[in-house]
Amino acid sequence: MNDRGAIVCVSSISGGVIGSIGHTPYAASKAGMLGFVRSSALELAPRDIRVNAVLPGVIASPQSLDPVNSAGEDGLESAAKRIPLGRVGQPDEVADVICFLLSAQARYMTAQTVVVDGGMTVAWPT
Repeated sequence: MNDRGAIVCVSSISGGVIGSIGHTPYAASKAGMLGFVRSSALELAPRDIRVNAVLPGVIASPQSLDPVNSAGEDGLESAAKRIPLGRVGQPDEVADVICFLLSAQARYMTAQTVVVDGGMTVAWPT
């Protein structure tokens, strides 16, 4: 039986790279996911199953556009000013990275985290 496969977990830069005031449970769960990814990668490697994580930054989504429970449109505009690429990300830009990690092109990647944030975390704070 061939167990070959790939798993990609979606975490966040909150908890995975930076802290997040007022969102401690969220950040803690996202940081914990990275331990899960690393340990699972070690456990599943003998079965040729790769496990990686994607850490999105500020992404325009129905949740992030909600001004009551998240940043809202004004908050995203403000965040875009702190992102080196000058804009917030789009869901399909994260999906493209996930597709790459699931593909044979990433066949020698496991236990890795890929940050998809337009350069925000390396420029933080600006």
